[in-house]
Amino acid sequence: MAVATGLRLWRPASNPFRWIGDHVPRWLDEAEGHELVSLARALYAPLDVGRELLVHGDFHHHNILHSARGPVAIDPKPMLGEPEFDVPSFLWNPIGYRMRRDVTEQRLAAFAAAGLDDERMRIWSVVRGACLGADATESAVLRGLV
Repeated sequence: MAVATGLRLWRPASNPFRWIGDHVPRWLDEAEGHELVSLARALYAPLDVGRELLVHGDFHHHNILHSARGPVAIDPKPMLGEPEFDVPSFLWNPIGYRMRRDVTEQRLAAFAAAGLDDERMRIWSVVRGACLGADATESAVLRGLV
């Protein structure tokens, strides 16, 4: 359901939406001291970040709901970027779920099968994990992805 919802959301867009590339360096600066920051910076530095598609910005289990028309995504934090940016928040949800490597790999494989770039999802997972303060268990899983 999440993959199908994302594929409907990720559409070409431009102004007035903010570009994620203008924010990630600051987010990493604010996360300085987190165990993933140095790895996240190294992975992010050579990344040519997309800016042509609208991304949800907070794409996770609690923001994907069933409706009479099918699944819908609520509570967007819309930005310009690339779909792979949206996948990481889906990896460590729903609330109460403890991230595991096998489940994470299954989720990544489902998005990759729909056409998302596997390597970019993994890079964004580490970057967003650093920015969002992944705990020690999550950090270990994220390190294992790259």
